[in-house]
Amino acid sequence: MQFAKHAGAHVTATASARNLDFLRRLGVDEPLDRAEADLSAGEPHDLVLDTVGGAVQRSSWALVRPGGTLITLPEPVDEAYRVPGIAARRVIVAPDGAALGEIGALIDRGAVHVEVQEVLPLREAAEAHRISRQGRVRGKLVLSV
Repeated sequence: MQFAKHAGAHVTATASARNLDFLRRLGVDEPLDRAEADLSAGEPHDLVLDTVGGAVQRSSWALVRPGGTLITLPEPVDEAYRVPGIAARRVIVAPDGAALGEIGALIDRGAVHVEVQEVLPLREAAEAHRISRQGRVRGKLVLSV
């Protein structure tokens, strides 16, 4: 979201009601309560980023304008639901030193920031994994060495 805003995009995002202020702090233009929002009632979007998969990916097709793009992170594009005229692809993050350098520069300039929920010692890596699996992490969990 922060990178999209930095690039000049208008950002709409969904979250639980308790996280709407968090989205605002990240610069989201239209933070929507995922339990109440009817995303299909609004204008279609140029790009939709699916971070959940499954039913969310399937319903995301209807949110993309013709000529737009659907990006999915957690799983491959489900070809059974592909809509003609909409590009779709799965993005898998790979190590990229140059990109990390650019991200670091944005952080240093204050253009984006990293939200850290908790810092745990390395010996508590299993606990960090348990916390992460609960699906309620806001920002990052950091393991200190």
